Amino acid sequence: MDDFVLGTNDGGVYRCWSTGRQAAATKQIQLLALRRHRFMVSTLLRTEMGGNQFVLSCDLSGQAFYHDMRIVDEDMAQLIVQIPLPFKNVIACSRDGNIIYCPANDGALEVHRVSDGAHAHVKGGLRGKGSLIRSSDNG
Repeated sequence: MDDFVLGTNDGGVYRCWSTGRQAAATKQIQLLALRRHRFMVSTLLRTEMGGNQFVLSCDLSGQAFYHDMRIVDEDMAQLIVQIPLPFKNVIACSRDGNIIYCPANDGALEVHRVSDGAHAHVKGGLRGKGSLIRSSDNG
């Protein structure tokens, strides 16, 4: 892995990449601090919007940011959505990054559309406590 993003328990988000030769003894990891969250980062998702690479980060308060991997100035990262509390820990997003999904404890699915700020609560029969969802290949 030569390029990756990590989130920390104290809300830090870092873009990491390696420099140097492929031999493990000479590789060094470079870090770039991205826009910080107030609480522990619970989700990091790499997505593509408009042909550009983004990382969606979300913390335990439901605060979600998109980080544009082309831009070094992290003041450009935006608060995309504030997911209503109580927050459910883990989110997923559509392939184009426009829709954020969050499972509810009652088997429902919270859906947030980034492009226009729309929010929906879809009643359903999801099983479990709603801590993890995954998009299918055709979703």
